[in-house]
Amino acid sequence: MPPDNPGLLFNRYFPRIKSEKGREGEKESGKHQLLIGLADAVNKVTGPREMLAKLARRQEAMARALAREKGTGVLRIEARQAYRLVAQTALTHPLENGFCFHALYGVPCLPGSSLKGAVRAALLRTLAAEAGCDDLDEKKSIVPLLRRSPDGMMPLRELFGSAIKDRRVLKKAELKELDPMRRGRLVFLDAFPSECRVVADVLTPHYGKYYRGEKPAPSDTEDPVPTFFLALETGTSWTFHVILEPPRAPGTETAGDPALRGAVVQAVRDALETWGLGAKRAAGYGWFKDVQCRWLPETGTAGATTAKASEASGPPPEEEHPILRMATRESRARPGDLGLAKQHVTRAWQEGGPELAQRVAEVWKSAMAGNKKSVKKLSRHLADLTAGEEEETE
Repeated sequence: MPPDNPGLLFNRYFPRIKSEKGREGEKESGKHQLLIGLADAVNKVTGPREMLAKLARRQEAMARALAREKGTGVLRIEARQAYRLVAQTALTHPLENGFCFHALYGVPCLPGSSLKGAVRAALLRTLAAEAGCDDLDEKKSIVPLLRRSPDGMMPLRELFGSAIKDRRVLKKAELKELDPMRRGRLVFLDAFPSECRVVADVLTPHYGKYYRGEKPAPSDTEDPVPTFFLALETGTSWTFHVILEPPRAPGTETAGDPALRGAVVQAVRDALETWGLGAKRAAGYGWFKDVQCRWLPETGTAGATTAKASEASGPPPEEEHPILRMATRESRARPGDLGLAKQHVTRAWQEGGPELAQRVAEVWKSAMAGNKKSVKKLSRHLADLTAGEEEETE
């Protein structure tokens, strides 16, 4: 009898694949059928539901205890997949693509280190865009940003520790002044979904040699090669916990924490809604929607100071739509990209209607002020969307 554990079913009880002689298409079809059968077996077991419920209660209790007893800031994030999610495909597996099953519990998970890297990258992109830098190379962009605006890079250093991974890129005289060695205050817990619903999926790249850099341009002479993998189904809900530890310097006040907390929330939203998590994001995987961020109530000494500062700052401003934030950031970095502008306007129309599309278009027009031809083409694109909507209504 197979175990009541999806991780074991996928990694240890996977059916043996026999070596068959024949056409490649028949072999690939056999792999797909095996994966479909495995997905059905995983969805039928009942163990993951109980395990995920226990893990959720355990994490929630730990987070509330930290907030209550030590005054540690704990951000609770609830989000729902806008499409399927794929992660840790580089893990070894007979089908060449692994899946993000927890090694101990056997349920789907996203490691805290993965979420930390995604949130850090989102924050870095925001800081770089604000400084007018579109190059995110660690050596080429972070060092100039530190030299140009050390105060502007403060959230990155405070939340994630030293911004420079390779400290040899800084001069000795700059080490202490620009990027002193420090440990970041953010701790990311492993995240688990509310349920385990997997599906056998497939992508078929048509230009593999071009993507691998073996050809200078794509060609129709290449053979499409299907790639089969497991994915978490659309609509799956996730809960994330991010811990903001108190400052480590003795006597340091936490009055500046509201600004840092705002930066954390914004970076988390950007990571989930704008950039996505996991693999195959360019194909639409890994995006989240309905993101709800809430700081758990604190009763510790440090928490009381932060709570008072938060109350003094007043209610938070109304948050902008993710596509509007993306358009604002990308238009500054790539003001001449008409194709990207049209994509943003179209997506804004689909998600928020004509009013949101008009606002996104105005953001791009402002960035394209010196290019009247592009502004005219973008206006025509918005008019075409409006005309299409009116025709459908009629």
